[in-house]
Amino acid sequence: MGVLTGLSRHKVKDYIQLFRATYFLHLVEPYSLNPDRSIAVQPKIFITDNGWATSLPRLAVAPCSRKCHCKPIASTG
Repeated sequence: MGVLTGLSRHKVKDYIQLFRATYFLHLVEPYSLNPDRSIAVQPKIFITDNGWATSLPRLAVAPCSRKCHCKPIASTG
């Protein structure tokens, strides 16, 4: 995401933490019975604010599998 936004990796992580704390984002951690795979796979980020999600046209947006209005934007990393 840092490449898409032009921000450093640390600044992106700070923003992700801020938006998680204010419930604008949800992180879905990967689940696998293999611990190595769980660590290697990046979590997915879901935007809970549709107005904010539609204002990010460069990022891929797809509906969430849950019954909500979340929009995934990218994997962290």
